[in-house]
Amino acid sequence: MRGEEGVDVFHAEDLDVAAGIRQPLTAHVARHPGLRLLEPAFMTIRQAVGTTRERRPETIRRLGELVTGLVASGFVATSLARSHQDPALAAPVPV
Repeated sequence: MRGEEGVDVFHAEDLDVAAGIRQPLTAHVARHPGLRLLEPAFMTIRQAVGTTRERRPETIRRLGELVTGLVASGFVATSLARSHQDPALAAPVPV
C-alpha cells in the first residue's frame, strides 16, 4: 500500500510491516515504543554525481572541486540537518 505519508497508512490500516527511508522511520519508531526496525536495511539509496568519460578534463576537474567544496564547506551536512536528517550521513571529503 502506498500513501502520501506512509506511516499514516501503516497505522490507519493496522499493518504489520512498513518500508521506507531509514532516517524518518528511525525517528518514527523512537516516538512509538511498540515498533521496531528490522535489520538489515530493506534497501540502500546511494547518492552520486557523475559525468561521461568524454567530458573535457577541466569539466571533470571542476565537478570534483565542486563536490569536494560542498562537502568540505559543510554545505552537505547543513543541508542534511535542514531536511531533518543526521548531518553525520555526509560523505567524507573526497581525496
